[in-house]
Amino acid sequence: MDDPGEAYGRALQTMREVSEALRDLPDPDGALTTLIERIEAERAWVATEFRLGLLPRQPPRWLVRTGA
Repeated sequence: MDDPGEAYGRALQTMREVSEALRDLPDPDGALTTLIERIEAERAWVATEFRLGLLPRQPPRWLVRTGA
């Protein structure tokens, strides 16, 4: 099993790279902006979990919004 610090580091790096790549794309209907906001909220959750020394887990349901 991976070291939790490595898992958090990879997750945070991937989330940052994806949100940065999405920012460079045209977003006429705002769907990408919504997705970027969701990624950034989950990234903040992962960073907080890491700082607290907790093992990686899914963010709480109240943080993850599905649908419009």
